[in-house]
Amino acid sequence: MNRQIRKKCNLAKERWLDEQCKEDEELTERNPLRMYEKINEMTRRRACRSGKALKNEEGKIFMEKDKVKRRWEEYSGELFEYERREDEEEVKVVEVMEIIKDKVQHVMSKLKRRKAKGEDGVMMEMLEALGEFRVDKVKSSEHHLYNSRVITTQGCRSILTAISKLCETHECNKHRTISLINHIIKIILREIIN
Repeated sequence: MNRQIRKKCNLAKERWLDEQCKEDEELTERNPLRMYEKINEMTRRRACRSGKALKNEEGKIFMEKDKVKRRWEEYSGELFEYERREDEEEVKVVEVMEIIKDKVQHVMSKLKRRKAKGEDGVMMEMLEALGEFRVDKVKSSEHHLYNSRVITTQGCRSILTAISKLCETHECNKHRTISLINHIIKIILREIIN
């Protein structure tokens, strides 16, 4: 039965391709640009898309939006779970740190461009457009953050996004989870780490 179905699918695909080739031959004379566009559409690889369904821990598939959201929350909680051990010491913050404009500019030049924006909606390209003003502004923000030791809730929050590794997968662990944080916070944290 499986072989018969595959055979019928292959025949249908062949018929469809023949029809498309005939249309392309007709377009050769009338509209060559459209012919090339159509060939690109037919031959281009499709990107993997994550479906709207997920499997829970028992292997049951569900599609309800609230259940899918809850499952992603559970999975990301498990993935990023961290419990502090009793023997682990807290990190002590050095009291004095000199924030130098050149170092801030160096960190900003090293960060990658064309990356997704965080919750604040600011992209690196936007900061670049500000020119010299951006370095002064980030330096003053960094200085204020370091001295006050308080980060806003918007600065602490990151957006978790799942990108499927395999096409049409229903399992959370078959997705690559990335975290989108604000670029300004990324610059400040990189400078503090350095």
